[in-house]
Amino acid sequence: MKKSLLLLVLPLLLVGCNQTEQVIDGGDGQGIDPSGPVDPVDPVDPVDPVDPVDPVDPVDPVDPVDPVDPVDPVDPVDPPADEYKTISEIRDMCNELTPATDNIKITTSDISVKFIAEAFDGIDTKNAKAGHTPQMKVLVGDSTGYILCASEPGSQSQSSFYHQVKNNISKHNCKYILEGNIGLYRGQPEVVITSYTWDSSLDVTYNVEDYSTILTDDVASFYNIVVDDVDYNSKGAGIGEFITMTKLLCLGKADDNSWLFSDNMRRVMSVYDWASNTSFQKGSVYEITGICTTTEWKPSLRAHSYFTILGVDIPSPFTNYVAKSLTEIHSIKRPMFDSDDYRRYPDYLRSFMNVYKSEVYINYYNGLYASDTYHSTPVSSENGIAQKYCVRFESKDPGLYLTTLLNDYTGQNEKVNIYYSLYAQKQATVSNVKYMKWSVYFFTDSNNQLID
Repeated sequence: MKKSLLLLVLPLLLVGCNQTEQVIDGGDGQGIDPSGPVDPVDPVDPVDPVDPVDPVDPVDPVDPVDPVDPVDPVDPVDPPADEYKTISEIRDMCNELTPATDNIKITTSDISVKFIAEAFDGIDTKNAKAGHTPQMKVLVGDSTGYILCASEPGSQSQSSFYHQVKNNISKHNCKYILEGNIGLYRGQPEVVITSYTWDSSLDVTYNVEDYSTILTDDVASFYNIVVDDVDYNSKGAGIGEFITMTKLLCLGKADDNSWLFSDNMRRVMSVYDWASNTSFQKGSVYEITGICTTTEWKPSLRAHSYFTILGVDIPSPFTNYVAKSLTEIHSIKRPMFDSDDYRRYPDYLRSFMNVYKSEVYINYYNGLYASDTYHSTPVSSENGIAQKYCVRFESKDPGLYLTTLLNDYTGQNEKVNIYYSLYAQKQATVSNVKYMKWSVYFFTDSNNQLID
């Protein structure tokens, strides 16, 4: 039986071995001839590369820190001179100094500071004697405050800091790197400048409105501040604080850099512009921010910011006058320069506040003069005018300097009324006799009719 099965299977195997064609099922019911060409395979889209990840450094284990023994406090070290300070910081350092108790009231030190600031004013304190810091005080500021910088007057060839600022102040381009020693000048923080570098690209700004702590529309308040707070020296030069005066009526120009203003109470004050950048208009009303000063005992507000106020009516000051004869006016005497005289002169300072009216005769000698008594011919010299108790009147405002008055009333036996205020006192050139310098507002004839 086994033999029969073997014989049956063997033919089947032989049949398989004789096949010459093999069919492979391709899955679609079609046969694939392995000996024929193979269809190309569609390419596979490339895979975007993956950005490599930076390896993370292993973190070393932190050793436990032993407790630190407490350290005794170290005394503060003075900052090096090359470390820039703000002006506010410098003022604080100055105010920590011991004020001088003598009449000069100047404190100096060897503490050096370096700072960046913009200069905006220069004030001559008139006194260059021994024991004083340099007489020229340049006002500089930054966003934190302002301070005085003492400088020698110098000249163009010497190029002192003051002279440098004076030449550039009108260009609004006075930015400096400054270095100097701190001190106090009559109670005011000060830096005595030892070096300066001008650089218009410096990033520094100032705003005088931020320096002002007083706002008032009362001219009498201005004079009170000057009398009480401005500590002037023996030359009558003093520097106070910043204030803002509002509702001031411009009366006109008194000098190249000076203007006259009045308030609602008809009092008069002087406003000074060192940089000659102002353009006040006569008859307009203003708000002005500036620093209170005296120059030869004359109070002034040195203007550094102003704007016009519209819709405000300020009455003319000439209806509130003080009537005086010129003989009485002539008795108002400026204090004499005296290196040892540090007395206060409040009455003299306040005499600048009033509008005066006098009935006078007109005289003429190189300017407009008047006197209480009649002279048929003008006196021949300035000294003669002073000795005869005449008063000189002048103004830079063409509207206040009246040619008609000179032509029609000089030497005439007819009185006119003059309305004026004290502007300054000058020294006559002969016999050391002083005369007064007044700013004239207007004239009226004996019938009180305006002369124009």
